Amino acid sequence: MTAVLILLLFIILFVAYYSMTRSFVSPFSLLLVSFIMALSIIVSNTDNWQVSINSRFILYILIAAGSFGLGCAIANSLSGPQILGSGDKCVIPNNTRIDSKLTNLVLVICSLACTAVYVFLSIRIGISNGNASIFRSIYEASAENSSNFVLHQFREIVVALAEISLLIVFKCKYIDKKRFPWLLLVPSICFFVSAMFSADRNIFIRFIIFALCLWIFFYSSTSSRTVSTTNRKILRNTIVIVVVAALLFFMLGKIKSYTSNLERMIGIYGGSGLYNFNLSLDEIDRADLQYGQQTFSQLLKLFDRMLEIFGITVSESTNNLGIQMVVFLSPNGYVYASNIYSSMTPYMIDFGVLGLFIFPAVMGFIFKSLYSAAVKRGSFFLWGLYAMMVYSVVYFTIGEQFFMRFHLGMVYELFWYSFIYFLVFGNRTARVKYSILL
Repeated sequence: MTAVLILLLFIILFVAYYSMTRSFVSPFSLLLVSFIMALSIIVSNTDNWQVSINSRFILYILIAAGSFGLGCAIANSLSGPQILGSGDKCVIPNNTRIDSKLTNLVLVICSLACTAVYVFLSIRIGISNGNASIFRSIYEASAENSSNFVLHQFREIVVALAEISLLIVFKCKYIDKKRFPWLLLVPSICFFVSAMFSADRNIFIRFIIFALCLWIFFYSSTSSRTVSTTNRKILRNTIVIVVVAALLFFMLGKIKSYTSNLERMIGIYGGSGLYNFNLSLDEIDRADLQYGQQTFSQLLKLFDRMLEIFGITVSESTNNLGIQMVVFLSPNGYVYASNIYSSMTPYMIDFGVLGLFIFPAVMGFIFKSLYSAAVKRGSFFLWGLYAMMVYSVVYFTIGEQFFMRFHLGMVYELFWYSFIYFLVFGNRTARVKYSILL
């Protein structure tokens, strides 16, 4: 049945691709690809994981995907016709300062300085742990001090500087049709260095998703070839980038003394979230609804901290139904161990099947609206914003990364990206005009 579901999702993806924008970065396409990849990993690990599919698992996936698609359709009907294809000219406001050599130099210097401070603070926090591996020691200490405000701000600044620098690189290459300053790759290198010292390996994947989506926006908007030819090249390059990213992600794990091999890492990280949802369905269906305690856990914690300022203490819920480590030994000797759960798990825990209708639909509407605005306006700022936020759609089968990120971390991330963007590009937004209407 799982193989049949994969085939059905491929058919839906094919129909959606040819009937809508023919874009690989549209939210519905990304969601379907996420499901197809996760389900394919589950099928490929049938023996290792002793795969047993719950009778309701396939139905729930179709409900979630259908609800997301419905949200996209509603947003699409409200946004009007979309434009996508080869661009004919770029409109850059007179007060834009992105071509300034001084601006580029400042970006590089700031990246180097902020990375140095971030690494220094990380080492100072983690050096006392006494672990055999310095990176593992720093990782464990950073995880314990993840709420450290200063450390968190320097990391967000490094990420934002890398994102804006990459945006300028793509603008130079695809819009201005000139050689980009190689110096602007330094902020991306600084980001990779900071990721080695971070307790969150996900920031590396998020940056890869950002860079890939942003490149697709720029390449699609300036290619003089047909949409089909352009997308074939995008698909080929994307496969190469994903393979390289997986290898780098694996190396980051090894630096932090993870023992999993590459095959196990891809399987557990890419597929166990969806499979753990399948394993927890019977327990979830028997339990009482939690009404937002899982889905909005971070937002509730933020409210609790705000209430504590006024001396009001709210007891935290200890109910982690369905969000627990799953460990078992397969007959072939494979040890399955994972605490990763897809986005559908908290939705089901909190609101039952109704949650699979509501929250994917809300996500589909929000991301399709943002995507449509980015495509129609040709705004560099919106391109970057969409590329920065859409990872929660890609992560849908891995873990909840949208509603659970309603906390100050998201505010800091958006603030530094917007602040640095408008410092570099000026008060007005740079845009691209398109020449093909689909």
